[in-house]
Amino acid sequence: MDWDHLYSAHFFNLTTLTFCVNTSTDVITVMQHSEFPSLKEFKMMVDELPCTEAEQLFHALSLRWGPALDNS
Repeated sequence: MDWDHLYSAHFFNLTTLTFCVNTSTDVITVMQHSEFPSLKEFKMMVDELPCTEAEQLFHALSLRWGPALDNS
């Protein structure tokens, strides 16, 4: 799947999402433009995570799963 088709993508049956990346930039993009209604587990291994990227990543994650995590 190329980036043009990723925007507003819905991954209905995906329960685990794992990323092994150099930076979190692409992960942030995926989180901001995709939906994972069945996701139970998220893992990310990143070589370098500057503070600004960390803030963007946590913001994107909280928008997607913040309400679900509050009800756990």
